[in-house]
Order: sequence, then C-alpha cells, then structure tokens
Amino acid sequence: LKEYSEHMEQQIEERTREVIEKSIKLEHAYKEITDSITYAQRIQRALLKGEDQENKSLSHFILFKPKDIVSGDFYWALDKKNYLYLAAADCTGHGVPGAFLTMLGTSFLNEINAYDTVLEPNEVLDQLRSRIMKELKQSGKDGESKDGMDISLCRINNSTKVSKCRFKKYLTKNVDIKNHSIENINIKNVGGKNH
Repeated sequence: LKEYSEHMEQQIEERTREVIEKSIKLEHAYKEITDSITYAQRIQRALLKGEDQENKSLSHFILFKPKDIVSGDFYWALDKKNYLYLAAADCTGHGVPGAFLTMLGTSFLNEINAYDTVLEPNEVLDQLRSRIMKELKQSGKDGESKDGMDISLCRINNSTKVSKCRFKKYLTKNVDIKNHSIENINIKNVGGKNH
C-alpha cells in the first residue's frame, strides 16, 4: 500500500508539472497572438479616417465600436473634386478574417478613386466587386470562397448637396434626407455568393 501511495504521489507530481508547463506555454502563445492582433488593430485604425480628416461641410460624428480587437466593418471617406464619397461596409467574418477584407476594401476603394475621373457610386462598386472577386479567386463555382462585403457608398456634391448612393439592400429614388437629395440608390453586394 505504501509503494502504491508513493507511486501515485509521483504520478500526480509529474502530471501537475506537465499541466503547469502546458499552461505556461499556452499563456505565452496567447500573449503572442493577442499582441499581434493588437498591433494589427493599430494598422487597421490608421487606415480609417478620423473625424478631423472628414469633410468639414457636413455635421457628423463617427461611432466605430468593433466586436473584437480588429474589425470586419469599416467606413471610408474621400473628398475629390467638389465631391464627398462616403462608404460603410460589413465584411464577412469577424476579427482577423473580417479585418483582412477591410484592408482589401479600403485599399481597393483608394486605388479605384486615385485617378482624376469622378466616378458614379455604381461604377466604384462595380470595380470594387471585380477586384474582390479576382483577388479572392471567385467565379461562382461551388466550394470556392464566398467572402465579400455588404457596402453602401454615397457621393455628395459639396456645392449642390445632391447625393448619389448605392446601397446593398434598399432601392429608393429621389429621397430628401435633411436637404441632401438622393438621386438614386441601387442594389449590390461585393464578392461573396451573389456573383
């Protein structure tokens, strides 16, 4: 009985030591992953424009409260030749996968609008859709990536305050929202299963 008791004590000590070692490794891995994602958050937030960078002619505020450290949602704005473009997007996935899509969306919107041409919202979103589908290798076949984003994009003429918008789920024409007239709104999602 004494030998059995000593043997059991030794096994318990070994198992306890193993659990402590694994716990230390797990804590270290968790810290590394969390530190990496927190660093990614700084990069993602740097790409999102602050309220001080937005158009001064509109009374506005930005409420951005991600569910996770990094977000699968993003907003985007650009002042270009007397127009203000505003976008809000919800990417598939949360956290890191969604954040990758926000990086693609933001980068592509900047590239599409880098030229002097003033594009209609539907032209911008058509180009965005094409680029997302190309980069994610989406052709509509079964089994391939269905990732993408729901996005709304408005273009406001700063002189006349007339807006042209393109939203994912709402189809409306000639609506006046607090003296900002919307000429038309179209339906579109970018990437994902609705090619």
